[in-house]
Amino acid sequence: MLIAAMLYYLVGLFGSGGDVLIIDVQKPLKQYVIDPARVAQLLAINETMQQQGEAFRQKFSQQRKDLSELNSRRLTTEAEFAAVFASVDQNRSALRVRIVAERSRMKGLMSADEWAKVYALGASGKP
Repeated sequence: MLIAAMLYYLVGLFGSGGDVLIIDVQKPLKQYVIDPARVAQLLAINETMQQQGEAFRQKFSQQRKDLSELNSRRLTTEAEFAAVFASVDQNRSALRVRIVAERSRMKGLMSADEWAKVYALGASGKP
């Protein structure tokens, strides 16, 4: 029962695998940032962030499978569960550090007005 609750918590925390972790702002970047050199830099950062989010999603998907497999075995130890949960925490923390660093790089390349316009639209392209 505890493991089922933890799996439910993790799915709620990270989604079912199809959720968007990092908003793709490629379209609004091209629309609202005029300088082509900055656009190129920002698009590269955006792509890096998308790749990092996808890599995390793939790792997390495998970790959910690992937890499910551990849960199916009656003799699984607490240490085995702890190792998987520690790995989930480590991957989540590493992603957070990388994404915050990339966001900081983007912030340095955009004016406050550009930022507001780009992130008001997000991935949808609609206000």
